[in-house]
Amino acid sequence: MKLRRVISWIALNALVVALAWNGIYNQVAWSANVLKFLLWSNLCFAILGFLSAATDSNVRRRFKRKGLSVPDEVELAFDVLCGSILAAVGWFGYAAIVLATGLLQIDTFSGDKESV
Repeated sequence: MKLRRVISWIALNALVVALAWNGIYNQVAWSANVLKFLLWSNLCFAILGFLSAATDSNVRRRFKRKGLSVPDEVELAFDVLCGSILAAVGWFGYAAIVLATGLLQIDTFSGDKESV
């Protein structure tokens, strides 16, 4: 795991947390809209990555070899935390998007690296 990937993961997720805080707690409309856009686009990219890994063994090998930026448990814990916060304020659809994206990313980038 490279430090640069961990730092970029922290920076990107800090941006998501800042947008969520500003959009939900401070009720800033543009921040909430940017957060919604990022969640939808992240889901689309996760689905595309999952489908390409499911249909092409070379892509699957490359994804598994690259892995996630952080351990699976950290990624899933962050997604569950964000999903819980979104569900707590009534954004159930967006909470489901966060959890689905996290599970797709873990399934695509993790798992048994020897069996692919």
